[in-house]
Amino acid sequence: MSNDLESQSSTALPTCNTAIQDQTSNNRYGDVLLKLVIEGVTLEVSAIRLAQICPLFETMLGLPQNEGATRQIELSDRLDDFAHFLWYVNVDPHMFERFRELPDSSSKCSRYIAIATIAHKYLATSIAQWAMQRAFAMLETSDRKFDFEVEGLTRLLILARLWNDDDEVATNLLKRTRDIWCDVMYIASDAPAADDPSQIADDLLRRKTGNDPVGLYLAAKKLGDKLLQAHALFYILRCGPGYINSSITSLSAIDRQRLLCGDRALSNPFSVTANIPPSPARVVQSAKLAISRSAFSISVPPPPSTVATLLEIAKKWASAWTPRVHNLIKKRRNNLWQLFSVPPWPLD
Repeated sequence: MSNDLESQSSTALPTCNTAIQDQTSNNRYGDVLLKLVIEGVTLEVSAIRLAQICPLFETMLGLPQNEGATRQIELSDRLDDFAHFLWYVNVDPHMFERFRELPDSSSKCSRYIAIATIAHKYLATSIAQWAMQRAFAMLETSDRKFDFEVEGLTRLLILARLWNDDDEVATNLLKRTRDIWCDVMYIASDAPAADDPSQIADDLLRRKTGNDPVGLYLAAKKLGDKLLQAHALFYILRCGPGYINSSITSLSAIDRQRLLCGDRALSNPFSVTANIPPSPARVVQSAKLAISRSAFSISVPPPPSTVATLLEIAKKWASAWTPRVHNLIKKRRNNLWQLFSVPPWPLD
């Protein structure tokens, strides 16, 4: 994929053919109603409209065996995802603007993820990138006002893995998606240990919202993502014995062994807390301190360009969104899995 998501604005619309003649006089397929059969349900859509948006459908509809007044195609997609995509295909601009102005929510974010999933599969690349960026814009923020639960996180990770035709883009998407997962995990375990009787209500609320560390672990395990599994196991430990005991039936024997290994490894603070990266606020402070020191160490003030560059770099770093991650594991985020599968218990 040639266009990196990072280069696209979160408000930019997907590119398309805007020529009036092409959009109003395209009769290559006639006035045909296309029937799409998904999970046993038949959805009807204009063949012309779908072909204009999705190059793959344009190719499919041009095949000789698909010619005729009635066309029916059976697809293997999720019905909910395709329904959201057809909403995007058919919605009028006024209604879409009203949707865009709605407050951010889990359902709104899920719609963008569904649109991106189907658009990517059927080669509507610019639409997929635009919808993905919209979803990220709602999730990559420190003041998110809605809970994004396990199902949405799972679909987001599956979507990020679809970008395997461009190594740079795929790596970026996977990192950003994992960061969102980790931020949600941090929130899920933010309440004090659940074995404290005064915090039982907090523990019940955490489970009610769906931000359950055990549920997140089981989802990450099903997806085979060891980095996310390790983070979830850490936050399960953070929730305390009461929470673990109440959730023990959901965990397999090997899951419990991993918790024991991790608890043992984390009991040695020197193994995980050294060389913790500085916070963004400290970056700004350090940059200003470096500037002030340079002013005192030389006979003339530092060049304005040097001051501006340092402050700009510090400001950019400080303003970038970063996931909330517990200080104990910041240093070892990328190899945290080793703490939960170490000798003398080789669990893999």
